[in-house]
Amino acid sequence: MEFRILVVDDEESLVSTLTEIFFEKGYLVSQALSGEEAVEAFDRQPADLVLLDLQMPGLSGADVLRHIRAKAPQTRVVVVTAFPERENEVKPLGYDAFVQKPFAMERLVRTVDSLLTRKDEEELKTVTMPEELEQASPGEPLADILILEPVKDIAAPIIYFLRHPEPGRGYGTYHFSWADDLSQAMTVLFAMRPDLVMVDLLTVPAPADAVKQLTSCEYQPKDYLFYFHRPLPPERQQVLNTLSFKHWQGNPWKERELETLGSSSARRPWSTGWSNGRRGRWNSRS
Repeated sequence: MEFRILVVDDEESLVSTLTEIFFEKGYLVSQALSGEEAVEAFDRQPADLVLLDLQMPGLSGADVLRHIRAKAPQTRVVVVTAFPERENEVKPLGYDAFVQKPFAMERLVRTVDSLLTRKDEEELKTVTMPEELEQASPGEPLADILILEPVKDIAAPIIYFLRHPEPGRGYGTYHFSWADDLSQAMTVLFAMRPDLVMVDLLTVPAPADAVKQLTSCEYQPKDYLFYFHRPLPPERQQVLNTLSFKHWQGNPWKERELETLGSSSARRPWSTGWSNGRRGRWNSRS
């Protein structure tokens, strides 16, 4: 799918740089150097994603965001600003990522790629699998899950199982972001703000250090779920012992054991804590 990006900033050099970078990645890119230009450009051709500066003369970035949300709420918006204190001003309007200037260009690019990939998956799901969306309880939001799993063959059955509940289970449908390394997981955690983070402690290099970095991120999910827990050297085990974590011991290639993952996930456990009412293979350590 060919995505359209609108870059909005009064710094002409930055707009030119971002336009060139995203054009080379195969995106359709349009520009706006003011809030007024942004509204006009968006009305002419709505974008899939908008990179939006907040501090501009004339029509502010907040006003542009308000216009975008009213006209095309499905558009992804990445707020890019040198004034982080303004985050509370635009948070009620809704944005998909908040990036502070100066920023690492690579990180911004990965954030944009992740948002558009997910947008593509969600739109495809809406078109091809409406029966799954209908299985969620009335009024229940779909959960966002980030899975840090370097091995695709392990991630695939877990993601497939939770995305494709059998008729009658009523698990609902989950949105997944899959990261195969810590750097990508940190980017997704900050940009996507998932409800739950799942981490494979067997395949992730230096798992205790990885968990420490994840739990030190400015944004934290409602819960973590670790699986394939392996013995660690005492000094690294201490890092995990200081955390209140939950552990799934199931085998992702065995349907019966995946059931223990799916049935617990269906309860939206992040609303009350994973340990409430949990039995069998679900363990809690604090």
